[in-house]
Amino acid sequence: MKKIIITILAAIATIGVAKADNERHIPVDKLPAQAIAFIDTHFDKTKILFSIEEREFFGTEYEVMFDDRTSVEFDGKGNWKKIESRMPIDKSLVPSAINDFIEGRYPQIPVLEISKDKYEWEVKLANGIELEFDTNFNLIGYDD
Repeated sequence: MKKIIITILAAIATIGVAKADNERHIPVDKLPAQAIAFIDTHFDKTKILFSIEEREFFGTEYEVMFDDRTSVEFDGKGNWKKIESRMPIDKSLVPSAINDFIEGRYPQIPVLEISKDKYEWEVKLANGIELEFDTNFNLIGYDD
């Protein structure tokens, strides 16, 4: 029994070490085409500082950092997953239903972070309020 536990712990440690070296800088033109199109559409006036490819057990993800300290994370197909900025995020990147909700309850408070997955959308406002929406854009969570 003791040997089995030691073997399992050694395997976990080996996986952890192997996983630690899963990030590398890549040229922007090596990003998925959909990510490049997204950047060209929404960040055409912003200089890219670097782009990173991160290999995971279940796929690859990408992160792009711009000179205004905005970062965008993409999945392996180039779909954006998260946008984080110190400046207000352009409203065209926020679904209109979420924009309408924010304008109705928090007028003049800009969005600084937005993320999405297949189950929900999360939005962080400049005043620190965090909102969670389901895929139909119904408010499901609130944190101040």
